[in-house]
Amino acid sequence: MDYVYVVVEGPNDVAALTKLFILQGAKQIKKLKQLQKIDEDNYWGNLTNQKFPYNGDFTERMPVPAFFLLDETLIAVHYAGGESQLIPTLTLSIANLDDSGARMKAIAIVCDADLKEPIEKIKAYQQLIAEQEDRPEVINSFLHIRSAGEIVLTEPRVGIYVFPDNQNQGTLETVLLACAETSYGDLLHEAGAYVGSFRESYGADWKSDGESKAIVGCISNVLFPGTSNNVSLMKGDWLCTDTLETAGVKELNSFFHTLLTRE
Repeated sequence: MDYVYVVVEGPNDVAALTKLFILQGAKQIKKLKQLQKIDEDNYWGNLTNQKFPYNGDFTERMPVPAFFLLDETLIAVHYAGGESQLIPTLTLSIANLDDSGARMKAIAIVCDADLKEPIEKIKAYQQLIAEQEDRPEVINSFLHIRSAGEIVLTEPRVGIYVFPDNQNQGTLETVLLACAETSYGDLLHEAGAYVGSFRESYGADWKSDGESKAIVGCISNVLFPGTSNNVSLMKGDWLCTDTLETAGVKELNSFFHTLLTRE
C-alpha cells in the first residue's frame, strides 16, 4: 500500500479534491472500520485516534482527514483550518506518524495564491518550514521546490499546488467560476449581476475574494438551497468530466496525476 498526505486550507478544498479524486477513479472511505480493513498496518491510526472534544472545545471541528483509495494508494486529505495553519498541521501530522513519514509515497500542500504571485507563496511556506524546529526529515524536500506545481521526485515526492493554476493570482473560487461558465452559465450570469448590484453598498467590507465567494455561494444556494458551498461542490457539476479541461482544473488534475502515479 502507498500512502499520500495532502494538507489544504479549508473544507471547500477538501470537497474539490474529493470530486477530482473520484473523477480519477478513487473511492472515498467514509467509515472507520472500512479504513482499518484497508489500512492493515494502521499507518493513519494516529490521525484518526482523536478524542472529543478536540482541545477541550465543543465547538472545534475534529481534525480528522478525508480518506480515499485509488488503486493501491491510500490518500489522506487534511483540512488545516486556514492558511496560517497549513505548515503547523503538516509538520505535526507527519511527526505524529510512527515513522515520521518515511514510508509515504507523496506529500502535498494545496493553497490559494490570493493577491500574491504563486512563487511568493512557495517562498513563504519554505521559510515557515525552515523555521519549524525538530521538523520531520521528509518535509525538508519542500525546500527544494522552485515553482508552484513542481513535483520534486524525492522519497517521498513532494509538491505545492497554488490555486488557481500555479501561475496567476486568485483562489479556488477563481477555478469554480471558470467551471460555472461551462456547467451553470445561466446561473453564473444572473448571480454575477445580482452580487455586483450590491458591490457599492457592501463591497467595502469584502475581502479580496469576497465577490467571487458570494457569486459561488449564490449559485450553490440555487442548486442546493440551504447547503454550504462544500456540499454544492460535492453534489454539483463544478468539477466534472465536462470541466476537466477548464483552466485550473486541468492543471490540478495533472498535478495530482503526477503526484499519485505509481512507478
